[in-house]
Amino acid sequence: MSSPDQSLSLRLSMSRALARIGLRASGVIVALVAWQVVCELGLANLDLVPSPIDVARAFVDLASSGVLFEDAAHTVGATLMGWGIAAVAGVVVGAVLGVSHVARAYASPAVDLFRTFPPIAFVPVALVAVGLSVRLEIVVIVAGCVWPILIGTTDGVRGISAEKHDLARVLRLGRLARIRKIVLPAALGGVMVGLRVGMGLALVLAVTAEMIGNPSGIGYAIVRAGESLHPDRLYAYIVTVGILGVALNVAVVALSERLVPQPRRRQ
Repeated sequence: MSSPDQSLSLRLSMSRALARIGLRASGVIVALVAWQVVCELGLANLDLVPSPIDVARAFVDLASSGVLFEDAAHTVGATLMGWGIAAVAGVVVGAVLGVSHVARAYASPAVDLFRTFPPIAFVPVALVAVGLSVRLEIVVIVAGCVWPILIGTTDGVRGISAEKHDLARVLRLGRLARIRKIVLPAALGGVMVGLRVGMGLALVLAVTAEMIGNPSGIGYAIVRAGESLHPDRLYAYIVTVGILGVALNVAVVALSERLVPQPRRRQ
């Protein structure tokens, strides 16, 4: 491809990217403007629903004081630790269940039972076992996040083509080598879907555990803001959770795009 063609292709790619970003941002902007208009017209109780401008001021105040970053760092740390443990357990067990028909037959009833338990139900158990600490959040996160990762990995492994299994037999690979060299790379798409779902769930569970169990992080800050009748701070923390959720999702998607081969689009 010649240099002018490369330059044109680059400009077209940048234009498409900017158009996608603008399209996604437009919905948020319209919602914020509508929210502000409702508040300005007095159609909302400002003691309960602050305007976006008030929320933005509270966000800036919390950020400038450093409190927002401390709370966010705690929540993100707990989210990543719990998600990481759930990822290791879910991928390992899911790969074994996907490869072994016998293991899957024995474990499926237990998996179907335990994955229906609400993770928040483990908060009282975690309180007794580990007390008020970040470990409480990690227990709750792992209890909820391991299942989508495990199921995504199992389905990904079971969806591997027969040619891949034939290749493993031709190479005379053992069980562990087969999983490491053939199974997991081929099942990476399903694994990454489970990891992406698990990441979003991990953040939700971390915030929920902080609200009802561990007096730390963004979840506890939301409760504290509500009890002290500061709705602007409450909404600022809720917006922070949304920003963190988007950032973590973008990170997992970027990792997935690097690890999983993407089909080429037709020009």
